[in-house]
Amino acid sequence: MGDGATRPTDYDSALLQLEREVERGTVAAPPSDSTIGRWQRQAEQLLASLHETTIPGRNRLVRKAERFLSSLEELRERKARYLARRKDINQAATYEPTLSLSPLPATFARQQLSASILEALSEAEYTATQLRQDQTDPVAPSPTIEPPTALPIPIDSSEAKQPPNPVATEERPTSIHSADPSTPPPQKKRAPFVPTHPSLSRRTDPIIAVEGRLAKPDSFEAARSIALAWLTKHGFEPPPDRTTDFELRTKKGHTANAVTLPDLGLWAIQAETADSALEGRRWRVEMVLLNAQPTPAVSVTLTAISPGGSPQPPTSIPTLVTRLAQEIGLRDTDDGALFTAGPTRISDFASLGRALVALRSPKRNRPILVLSTYLKDEQLKTFMDPKGLADKLGGLAQVFVLDREMVWSFNEEVGRKAAVSGATIRFFRPGFTSDDEPGRHPVWSPTELNTQGLNLLGLSGILLQEAAYQSLRALERDDATPAFDQVREMVLRRQIEEARRKAEIAASHRASGDEVASLQDELASEIDLRKLFEEDNTNLHADLEEARSERNASRDERDTLRGRVMFLESRVQKLMGQLREKTGAVEPEFPDNWEDLEDWCNEYLGDRIVLTRKAVRAAQDSHFEDIEYAYRVLWLLAEEYVPARRSGGESYKESLKKMGLEITPTGRSAHQHRSKNTYQTDYKNERVTLELHVTGSNDRDPRFGFRIYFHWHERDQCMVIGSMPEHLDNELS
Repeated sequence: MGDGATRPTDYDSALLQLEREVERGTVAAPPSDSTIGRWQRQAEQLLASLHETTIPGRNRLVRKAERFLSSLEELRERKARYLARRKDINQAATYEPTLSLSPLPATFARQQLSASILEALSEAEYTATQLRQDQTDPVAPSPTIEPPTALPIPIDSSEAKQPPNPVATEERPTSIHSADPSTPPPQKKRAPFVPTHPSLSRRTDPIIAVEGRLAKPDSFEAARSIALAWLTKHGFEPPPDRTTDFELRTKKGHTANAVTLPDLGLWAIQAETADSALEGRRWRVEMVLLNAQPTPAVSVTLTAISPGGSPQPPTSIPTLVTRLAQEIGLRDTDDGALFTAGPTRISDFASLGRALVALRSPKRNRPILVLSTYLKDEQLKTFMDPKGLADKLGGLAQVFVLDREMVWSFNEEVGRKAAVSGATIRFFRPGFTSDDEPGRHPVWSPTELNTQGLNLLGLSGILLQEAAYQSLRALERDDATPAFDQVREMVLRRQIEEARRKAEIAASHRASGDEVASLQDELASEIDLRKLFEEDNTNLHADLEEARSERNASRDERDTLRGRVMFLESRVQKLMGQLREKTGAVEPEFPDNWEDLEDWCNEYLGDRIVLTRKAVRAAQDSHFEDIEYAYRVLWLLAEEYVPARRSGGESYKESLKKMGLEITPTGRSAHQHRSKNTYQTDYKNERVTLELHVTGSNDRDPRFGFRIYFHWHERDQCMVIGSMPEHLDNELS
């Protein structure tokens, strides 16, 4: 009778083990026919045994086994479909033939926005010069009304290509808009330049930069309307005439400026708003819009201007960018990628081909995020909400969703090191190749979130920060879009030329002395203003270039070293796993004493679990009675928990539950001053915090209560155990 009472649990356990094995063995790539055959034989043996016995719940178990066998048949059919389509697509060396069946949207001329602006402004200056030459009387001007001797300053190509500041630097106020918000608005049409002062230190942190083309033709006015509506929402009152320059200030101290060249289709704005959370911080949004062909070009940047020594500003995307992406759409100027308000589904080989072309494109400068679709509780799910993620990253990254039928094909193309499967999301940085070292394109799963103490909202924040950083690196190119100040300075050059032309015309027609003096005063004022801009810009550009070079060199070196270490560690783990597969995971004998603990762990747990000297001493000094149970838990963690942490998944939870265990964070005690030393241990010359613990019995009697306190080491992909098997003191002790 006793045997009959345990058999249902045995059958349940065997079927559950088979289901978990199938889940692990099919999520990233198709299993071999021999593996499917082995699963089928095991299930058929269980089913035959069930037919020969009479136990409670037999009919339920029979149905469960039959459903499992049916799922194996579906798996075979799915694999057959995959192999048939793979054969077809592999007849071509690349995905271009597939793409021709479903072509990409119309491509754009690879003309950079910056080149267009510089060309337009150069044309403007040239036109003004020609008008001056054409309309000037050949007779020499009178000495009494001769214009100033200052010569026109031509557009210098190296200066014109200076990008906006992509790194945080200490600098000083450069315009009246940086001064006290209570300063009354300027009386002149254009605000005078305020000299810098060393005591007014501030830090400039670029946050995001979006550069590209609008997705729809003839959308210049629509984009300008969106920008003006955005200004109105922030308390500004733009003038009705959209073709005039303006300078605005609100009662809250917000400022906005616009410059325009209507005949050339150029319009640019700069708006600064005060931060309500940190006194002295201002947020600067710049937008440059050019009515180019085949669609208008646009650039939007967000910068935080903070007092020196203030905290790092948070990452965010202006609603101006979000509305442009949602209502018009944005296209990357280099590779034509479309950024709209939603994700892109990969549901067939045509869409898979487009995604792979985008992923591998050497011209790509924005990240790509890929989520896989997986089956859970007979429902298709994704790790995160693709629509919400695409909305949050609008204009900064592309979001792709892999249909379940396309996961194997995608992983085969990108390689095992960049695979996306199950409940995961992978962040592909620009410049992807299948030979990239592990870690260059990070992946997240529920297990990883639990370890980092993150939720999905926190993860989306991390993804936003990564995407924002990539957008700033794109602006470091030589062909980056000019900043608003540079555009305004170049517009001033045209105005100077206009003033010079008027002065010369007046001189050639012997205008009155008052008129000439007025024109010369206007010209001198414009030239002085330009000189002040140029002097300050020259100093700032030199400092920024040096800081940018140092920052990039350090980050590149760090990324390379981190990727190399992760590659070597993963290689060691792979070899150790292959060794364990060959030798077999045969359950060892579990000692009944603590003296053998260290040697036993070294022999059977390998690199998966590291037992520190602190943990060994804690065990040898403990009063815990069921010593064999502690060894058995260590074996379970090494066989199921560690592999799951390394590859993703949560299959270990069921095994822990059967032994009355679960893994949870240690809580605030690990960080409080009174107890944090207790929750720390030494590992490879570093001090690590035991932020997780395996919880068993909560009995406060040390003979029966059970805990294993550990740290998951991300670099070495192993458990570092700092204390076992008794409870540590916490804030409730």
